[in-house]
Order: sequence, then structure tokens, then C-alpha cells
Amino acid sequence: MGTGGGSPFSFKKRLKVGCRDSPRGCPATGQGQALSLQDVRKVKIMLDKVLKSKKGFTLIELMIVVVIIGILAAMAIPVFMQATSKAKQSEAKKILKQIYVCESAYRQDNDVYYPYGQTVSALGGENFADIWVDIMPSARYTYSITADSNSFTATATANIDDDDVVDTWGIDQTGNLSCTSNDATS
Repeated sequence: MGTGGGSPFSFKKRLKVGCRDSPRGCPATGQGQALSLQDVRKVKIMLDKVLKSKKGFTLIELMIVVVIIGILAAMAIPVFMQATSKAKQSEAKKILKQIYVCESAYRQDNDVYYPYGQTVSALGGENFADIWVDIMPSARYTYSITADSNSFTATATANIDDDDVVDTWGIDQTGNLSCTSNDATS
């Protein structure tokens, strides 16, 4: 096969790679140079090593990531639930402040607070028409007003997070907003 006995590639046979027909040679290897078969084999061995060295994640690494995500979720969910409960409480605070403002205006016109000598309640979708307060159908709280000629107390009650504690807010004729039972912190 070759000269001098040995492998058929022991003589200095050169191959042109990629740019065989180009009159200027091969730009990848330099002008006019060719790779020997031995060089091609070295490149192939290096490529095989690089391709074989690429690995994915092991099962242990994936399990550790899942455990870390689980721990973070366990810490974040209670904080998120408390934040949503406090956001729900803002409904009661705003409507009770609206009732206070409207009660003050009603008293200036009528010299008594609404409903004089009685208690009225409103669920979602109902209203206190005499003081111009509408309770939206999507309201979470039940509102009630008790009044006489010199004072009133408006309360809002709801169970905002489906436990045994009922959230109760109140406001009086001085505008004092108070929470007698806080469902968000229990």
C-alpha cells in the first residue's frame, strides 16, 4: 500500500479540507495549507472529548433544587395569605369611612343620625339609601348601623380567610375606626 512498510497512512499524504477547489487555498487553515490525516484524527478525538464531556443535571442536583423551592414556598405562602387578608380588610375600612362622612352630612341636615333609634344592616348588593351609601354585590362584609340622636356606631363583619375567627371593624360618630377582632393576624 504505502512505501516503507507500515500503515497505509505512514507516508506524508496530505488532504485538502473544505476548500479543495479554491485557487487561494483554505481560509480556515491558512492560505494553501492542508491538514494531514493525523491532524484530522486529533481534531476528531478532541471533538469527541468535548461532546462527551457535556453532561446534564444529576438526579441529586434536581432533588436539591426541588427541596429549596419547597422551603421557599413554605415560607412565602403564609406571608402571602396574610397580605391578601389585609387587602380584603381595606374594603371594610373604606366603606366605614364613607358611612362616617355620610352620617355626618345626614346629621347636619336632620339633627339626628341615621337610623334614629334603630339598627339597620346591609349585605352585598344592598344599600343604606337614606345616607347615600351603596354596598356592592361583591362585598365581603356585612354592614350594620345603630344610631340615636347624638351618636352612631357602624360595624363591618366577615370571615375573610375561612377560619373560626370573624373580622370585625367599627367606626363611631367621632370618626374613630377600630378593629375589635382581627382575622388577618389570627
